[in-house]
Amino acid sequence: MAAIGRVFRTTEDLKPMCPGGIEAPSRFDIEGTEAHVLSRDHGYIVRWGILTFEPVDGPQTRHRYASTDIFVRTGQEWKIAHHAESSQAIKDQ
Repeated sequence: MAAIGRVFRTTEDLKPMCPGGIEAPSRFDIEGTEAHVLSRDHGYIVRWGILTFEPVDGPQTRHRYASTDIFVRTGQEWKIAHHAESSQAIKDQ
């Protein structure tokens, strides 16, 4: 998992970056998905929508969210070569 230009190999490595916790119930309501094939061996997928966090001990927050995954084919398998995501809090909650 990557965030803010850093790579986290385990959940334990990610926990210090998430003071509110990483176990909070949440959902991602996808508003759109686009898949693009660039060549026989390269492609990417973009998803966007609303990400809602519903922590047990705090208020619900909603964010506009987008993610992009770049895929590369190696042999007969497709693998994620890069993942990027961004979010922006929705202020009128």
